[in-house]
Amino acid sequence: MRETAKRISCKNNLKQSGLALHNYRDTHKMFPPRHIRGYSSVMTFEHGNGASWGALLLPFLKQAAFYDKLNFNIGIFEGTNKSTIVALREFPRSLPE
Repeated sequence: MRETAKRISCKNNLKQSGLALHNYRDTHKMFPPRHIRGYSSVMTFEHGNGASWGALLLPFLKQAAFYDKLNFNIGIFEGTNKSTIVALREFPRSLPE
């Protein structure tokens, strides 16, 4: 029984992720980028904050509160972003099974 519940939960999570991707596409007329990074044509170093497509999907996964706490002007693992990422990673564990 427990295995069936886990399988259903996993299937539902995949469905929600797929719907979030398509809702992002409908809103922005493109799928989210793999990550927010780039290279300057003049400079030899990488710039960007390193956020992935997952961070951009948060508002479409009913996680706008976490998205609003992210500062996309600094690195994803720097400053307040680091504590937000840690809280987001622990969030599902706090839900009752």
